[in-house]
Amino acid sequence: TKNVLIEAQKRGVRLVLATGRNYKSLKPLYEQLEMDRFNQGAIIGVNGQEIYFFDEDRYFKGRKLTPQECEKLLKMGHRYLFEVMVMNDDEVLDCLSPVLFALKKIVYKVIHKKVTENFEGQMRGHRFIDVKTKIQESANKVGLLQIPLYVDLLLPLLHRHLDKEFEVLAVNKGWIEIMPKGVNKGAGLKEIMDHYHIKNEEVLVFGDGENDLTMLEGMVNSYAPDNALKSVKKSVRYICENHDLDGIAKIIEEKVLI
Repeated sequence: TKNVLIEAQKRGVRLVLATGRNYKSLKPLYEQLEMDRFNQGAIIGVNGQEIYFFDEDRYFKGRKLTPQECEKLLKMGHRYLFEVMVMNDDEVLDCLSPVLFALKKIVYKVIHKKVTENFEGQMRGHRFIDVKTKIQESANKVGLLQIPLYVDLLLPLLHRHLDKEFEVLAVNKGWIEIMPKGVNKGAGLKEIMDHYHIKNEEVLVFGDGENDLTMLEGMVNSYAPDNALKSVKKSVRYICENHDLDGIAKIIEEKVLI
């Protein structure tokens, strides 16, 4: 897949990485893909909160969650028995009940990981907090973590209570991300397409989580790998093979490298 993406850039294709992670944490990835050498692509970070244009070395960051919004989400998530993570560029504030914390320590010991090891990989700090902790700074997003079955059961309730104020995104099995209202990958992609005068039919879009839905909806060439969330597969025009079988690379070879 990496080789195919590099070859596509050699032929003048703009590569855009769209992710829930922040721009700073992606350096090892975009360097492997040589995006900084080709200097023609862009990054949509933190589910559309950040946009970076390589050719102009231009960075934009949109609205974040206020401390008051974070505290509201922290208390609500804790009440519904979620592990709640308030996430900034460099730190995660992690709130979970003593029972959940004890269970997490057992599970992480079995899989040989630290409870402070963040799966997004970009956090230098990981601090455990109490539900009554005062949040001092605005945050990029708030994450809710629980077993997948529990998340599936609670997701309709969360949408009912939060959709008017926030973007509620089932990113992966057992993991929900809450963003400021109007901040999404679709808005980021539209800005990039408008900036470069790119037409809908000229774009290939791939996504597997609900944080990709706004980016996939309405696109002529929208794809989901067959291991994507069911809600995502229902929203795209095409299904490709999963990433373990280089599904994205095969589509790019077929549509672009011909």
